[in-house]
Amino acid sequence: MMLWKIALKTATLAAALSLPAFAMAQDVVQSDRAKAINAAEIKPRSWLPFTTHGYVGASGGQSKYRVDCVAGFSCDRKDDGAFKVFTGGRFRNVFGLELSYLNFGEAERGGDNTEAQAVDLSVIGNLPLAKRFSLFGRVGATYGWTRTRSETPALRTGKEDDVGLSYGGGLNVDIADNWAVRAEWERHRLKFANERADADLYSIGVAYKFR
Repeated sequence: MMLWKIALKTATLAAALSLPAFAMAQDVVQSDRAKAINAAEIKPRSWLPFTTHGYVGASGGQSKYRVDCVAGFSCDRKDDGAFKVFTGGRFRNVFGLELSYLNFGEAERGGDNTEAQAVDLSVIGNLPLAKRFSLFGRVGATYGWTRTRSETPALRTGKEDDVGLSYGGGLNVDIADNWAVRAEWERHRLKFANERADADLYSIGVAYKFR
């Protein structure tokens, strides 16, 4: 009988002592869960899969078509109305991914009008210079589509599309917590009706960074 009472008291005491420990463990679990949820909520998002610290932006400037000109005809291979829109994100501290749409405007080659547009996907490498300044380089692939119209028999006409190499680089300056400006040069390999040639874009733009 005495042993039964001792066992009952021991069990009661153990239960009483375990309740605060159990409650404390529950609080720790809930606290960790809340921290995980908060971390997920404040983690900088991106519109591109597998990336964080996303951004969107637009740039405008001058394009230059590196196409052949027809002898004896005027030739203007530049367009000051070229532009692009882009979105990107990072998957490493210094590496990221950027998707952009580009419109190179038109080149005029004596009765010939050549125009090009493209969608580009590039890997971006960043090199910080100071707190708000950084250099960046890019290399990727461009899917471009072009149209050539001509009043002379010297050039083939028609529409073409193909995938080509792209690369370039520029300077990025953070002007606020969420805003940055960039100056950039890039080159894209495109297919035209009568040749394969590069199209360059020199641009200045602004980017909004998700925070």
